[in-house]
Formats: sequence, structure tokens, C-alpha cells
Amino acid sequence: VEICVLAVLAMMIINLRGVKESGRIFAVPTYFFVVIMFITLIIGFYRLSTGTLPQITGVEMVHHTVQNVSVFLILHAFSSGCTALTGVEAISNGITAFREPRSKNAAATMIAMSSILGVLFIGITFLANRIHALPSDTETIISQLARMILGQSAAYGVVIASTTVILIMAANTAF
Repeated sequence: VEICVLAVLAMMIINLRGVKESGRIFAVPTYFFVVIMFITLIIGFYRLSTGTLPQITGVEMVHHTVQNVSVFLILHAFSSGCTALTGVEAISNGITAFREPRSKNAAATMIAMSSILGVLFIGITFLANRIHALPSDTETIISQLARMILGQSAAYGVVIASTTVILIMAANTAF
């Protein structure tokens, strides 16, 4: 709880600087995450092509009972989908921060963002399928993938740290 409160306070202080300034500050961890994930995928595809990509072991799959489709379940799915689109909303809301021609620059940014998202999503999904990653209560798919590709190394810690920071920054859209 203390870490979450500190993260929210840090975002608040950064956002008080203004939209353009906070955008520049938040760009650094975003680019860091994207670069780290692309490096991880490149190494993963290299290891896959050389036959050195191991299969996941020691992860127990989550076993939840099947629920009936209820209003709560539909609303939960809707809210999860909305959360996944916060980056698009951030660009739409921040169009005034773009240089002229604003709409053209915002559209180019959205195309670039969706292309990066598509490549990362397809790459992560493909490699996670190849290592037989499982949904788990104890380890995320990204963690399983990074552990199999990079081993228990400092590079694995960097992937986890960059993922943590990008998830904290996802809360920035609410600001």
C-alpha cells in the first residue's frame, strides 16, 4: 500500500508540471519498456530458432470454477477492456499537447503506438505459447517468458522492473 501511495504521489507531482512536461518525463520509462520488451523478444526468437528456448516448468495453472455469465462478469470484462485502451485515450485527450498539425501528428502517434502494441502482443503471445506458459496466481506470463528467455539474471530483473513501472504509469491516464 505504501508503494502504491508513493507512486500516485509521484505521478501527481509530475502531472502538476503540465501536460507537455509530464509527457516528456513519462516518455522515458515508456520507451525503456518498449526497448526492453523488443530485446527480450529478439533474444527469444533467436533462442527458438536455435532450439535453446526451454519449456516452462514449476508453474501451477490457475484452476477457477466456471462462472455463469452475470452482469458483474460482463462489467468486469468491459472494465478490463477499457483499461487495455488507456493509451489510446491518453493520446485522444492530450491532442492539444501535439505540435501543429495536431490531428496529423496525433494520428501518426496512434498508428505507431498500435503497431508497436501489435508486434509486442503477437510476439509475446507466440513465444508464450511455444514455452507453454500458464496463467498462474504466483507468476505472470511476462515473468514466465522473461525467465525462460533470460534465465534468473539481472536482465530478467530489468524486464520485471520495466513492466512494473509501465503498469504504474498506466494509472497516469486517470490524471
